[in-house]
Amino acid sequence: MADLVAEVQKISPVTRFLLGSSIGVTLAARLNIVSPYNLVFLKEHVTRHFELWRLHTSMFLGSMQFDYIFELAMLYRNSNSLETMYYQGRSSDYAWQLVFACLAIIVTTFFAIRRHSSSSCCLFPASKQATRVVVS
Repeated sequence: MADLVAEVQKISPVTRFLLGSSIGVTLAARLNIVSPYNLVFLKEHVTRHFELWRLHTSMFLGSMQFDYIFELAMLYRNSNSLETMYYQGRSSDYAWQLVFACLAIIVTTFFAIRRHSSSSCCLFPASKQATRVVVS
C-alpha cells in the first residue's frame, strides 16, 4: 500500500487532481452510488435548483465503458507532459489555464443549449417541419 501511495505522489499535482476527479466521479456513477443523471450539466438544474456540483462533475464524468481505461491513459500522458514540460515548476499556471478552459466550455454550453422539453436537451433546435411516419 505504501508503494502505491508513493507512486501516486510522484504524479504532478494538477494531473493527480484530474485523474482523481475523473476516477472518483466515474466510479461513483458506474457503481450506482450516484446516478449519472445527477452528475451531468443540465442548465435548468444549475440555474433553478442551484445544483452547482454539476459544473464540476460534468467535466470529469468518463464514458463508463472499457474505453475509459484508454481515456485515463491519454489524460495522464497529455496532462503530465504539459505539466512537466511546458508548465515546469508552474503547476498553478496550468491549473488556472484549465479553470479558464472549463469556464469557457460551461459558458458556451450554458448559452448554446436550448430547452425543448422537460426530458431532453439539444444543441440544435428542432426543424420546423416535423415528419410523421405512419406504419400500417
